[in-house]
Order: sequence, then structure tokens, then C-alpha cells
Amino acid sequence: MEALAPPETWQKKRVRIEHGDGIREDTLAWAVRLGVVVTQNPTHLPPPAAPGAPPSLFDRPSLLGSLVSGGLPLALGSDGPPDLQNPFPNMMLAVTYTALPGEALDPNQALAAYTAGGAYADRQEEVRGRVAPGLAADLAILSQNVLTVPPQALPGTVSLLTLVDGEAVFEAPGVFPKASSE
Repeated sequence: MEALAPPETWQKKRVRIEHGDGIREDTLAWAVRLGVVVTQNPTHLPPPAAPGAPPSLFDRPSLLGSLVSGGLPLALGSDGPPDLQNPFPNMMLAVTYTALPGEALDPNQALAAYTAGGAYADRQEEVRGRVAPGLAADLAILSQNVLTVPPQALPGTVSLLTLVDGEAVFEAPGVFPKASSE
């Protein structure tokens, strides 16, 4: 990339690396200099290696926490089948990263990567990704506080109410009683 254009050119382009598996300790500074955006899918994070197992592709687990602390924009997401697109099991994987615990995200970092990070990766940070005046009212009322529950409880999180652009697109049955017309 540097042979083709200066870092400023790449920073404007916001080149995305899907899955982020190629960013390692030795390439992190390069990625930051070029303004690379990493989209990682926690379901792709490797499990810990079995004792005595032969070397494999997973001998060098992917970075997560170092991306954030190094200043690299990180978005979390899923590109799997519908049963893997629920963000809460993925958040659990990101905050418990068992193959490389020092690279685990804290819950605030994981939530920010799913929301503001995803909006930034999609060039939508001026429209959505945060709750702020003038931004789209995309939000969800959840069944539990994903910032404080034990990580193993995250997959049990469900949306009780989901708003997109301020419009309710999902409401859990029986959670919010309807006002009586009498």
C-alpha cells in the first residue's frame, strides 16, 4: 500500500480488513499509520490450543485489545448464519477471549465496537452508532445490562424493544402493556 500512495491517501479511503486476522504485533503500527479499519467476527477467534496439539493456523491468535489500545478503529460483527448473528454471544467471546486473555475486550470496548465501531467502518458515524442529538435513534432496550452481567450470561440477552431511526421494529410480546383506550 505504501508503495502505491502516501498514508494520507489510504486514511481517506478507510481500507477495511475483514476478520482482522492479518494484523499482528509487527503490523499494528503500519495499520494505524495507514488508517486501516478492522472488522472482526468473534466467532472466528480461535479456541485455546489443546495441550500437545501440533502447530496450526491458530498458533498466532488475532489481536483485539491491542487494536483498540493502539488506536485502530475496530468494528465487531457477524457474517455467519442467523443463529450466529446475535451480538451477545459474540460479545461474550470478545470479552472472554480464552485463546489470548490479554487481548480480550472489556464490555464497554465490545459494545463500542459493535455500535460506534460498526458505524465508523460503514462511514455512518455522522448518522448512527451512538446515542447523541442529531443522530438516528437506533437503540434497543435489553433484558439485562450487558456492561455488568457476567460474560457467560451475555448470550441470554434479548431485545425487549428495538428502534431503528426512531421507529419500533421489534417489541417483545407482553413486555410493554398497551394503553387502554377507555
